[in-house]
Amino acid sequence: MPFQPGNHEQAKRKHPGRHKRAIEEKFIGILRSTITPEDWQTVVMTALAQAKAGRDADRQWLSDWLQGKVPEKHEISGPDGEPMQIEIVDYANWQIQHRQSVDAEANGGDGKG
Repeated sequence: MPFQPGNHEQAKRKHPGRHKRAIEEKFIGILRSTITPEDWQTVVMTALAQAKAGRDADRQWLSDWLQGKVPEKHEISGPDGEPMQIEIVDYANWQIQHRQSVDAEANGGDGKG
């Protein structure tokens, strides 16, 4: 089936992201074979204790693991924080109208080509 705009599932299947490099897979394999569930529990408990003691980095780390990372959002505003006015322009039609007005001016403004 050809790609259809808006078909995100198809795009994800076709382009799942870059493949892990061999070195990354090697290091992840080492981590998984070395860190036991008990080791991981110790890491989490340490982070929890430090988060409770007020350490922001540990609160953030735990939050990211539990809830997922918050997507980064950027708000763009106009002068003085006011909402920006956005105008959608049909560029192809704008070019035609602009060319017609330029031609009309060149012909003395009579509107005849």
